[in-house]
Amino acid sequence: MTHEEANKLNDRTPDIEIYIKDCDPQATLSWLQTIGTDVKILEQSSAHIKGELQSNQAQIPFLLVVNAVKKFSSLWLNSPNTPWKNDLECALSASSALKRETRCAVSSWEEEENPDDERWWKVTEDGKTQVRWDI
Repeated sequence: MTHEEANKLNDRTPDIEIYIKDCDPQATLSWLQTIGTDVKILEQSSAHIKGELQSNQAQIPFLLVVNAVKKFSSLWLNSPNTPWKNDLECALSASSALKRETRCAVSSWEEEENPDDERWWKVTEDGKTQVRWDI
């Protein structure tokens, strides 16, 4: 591993987005509660939950969109101050705690990127593998 690659591993992403298969919103909120000191719900419907996760570091706005893509719900944590450095760390944590398949993008999204070439991490109890979304 080069010095540049090592530095990239230490970089925090500006936000976190993961996808949780067959997501139970209440179980997800309970998991978030274990990560921080409090979860505050700002808005809730059958389609989404918007709130803030209070952690020792900061208030972290989040949005959970139920069944955003097929059977996957999207969890977006809009802050660089999460307990995780990147989406994969969060997906691994969520998959382990929730006993659900999770997915996240392999790399940060870029506007000029072809969505058909995009790769995803698929995280299950068996480990992590790279897949295309349709798999």
